Amino acid sequence: DSLSNSLLNFLYHSGFYRIYFWLHREQILFLMVHGVADQNQRGKWLPLRTQIYRDQFDKTVDLLSRYFTYISFSDAIAILEGKKPPVQNGLVITFDDGYRNTIPAIREFYGRFKVAPISFVTTENLTSGSPFWFDRIDYALQQLESDFNWRTEGIDFKFRVDTRDHLKSDFHTFRNSVMSSFRNDTK
Repeated sequence: DSLSNSLLNFLYHSGFYRIYFWLHREQILFLMVHGVADQNQRGKWLPLRTQIYRDQFDKTVDLLSRYFTYISFSDAIAILEGKKPPVQNGLVITFDDGYRNTIPAIREFYGRFKVAPISFVTTENLTSGSPFWFDRIDYALQQLESDFNWRTEGIDFKFRVDTRDHLKSDFHTFRNSVMSSFRNDTK
């Protein structure tokens, strides 16, 4: 982790990022946000997956606004189709999976930057009333009182429950492995 931070620090101070973004200034970047949690509002369950909290999100979009121009999804399409001129360092923000906690962040983002972000709502979960498969497994794992071994698709997984960090790491490994073989997150 410290090696990664040192490398990123070096690249930043060497001017590499400025050169990179200048060379790619007419490309459009997409930032996908999967839920913006309110750290003051705790539910009955705290997901193991990494979450961005509201204050972190606000700081991040403020920082990004210094280097990028926020554009809407429809503007990005028009630019890519040649119907609008390119924008220097364009950035589209998408809010994915339709978690309810993103609604205040979407509203505030639009109010501050006058750019409509796009929100992808997973309709199957809304119509079935069922959480994502990974959220169901996450919740079940947090109810365990002892380590759990699971074999699926020929791969063995061990979930250690002695600390939240162990369980979080094991769940992350499991989720990434399973998701790499899925085409959607509902089954």
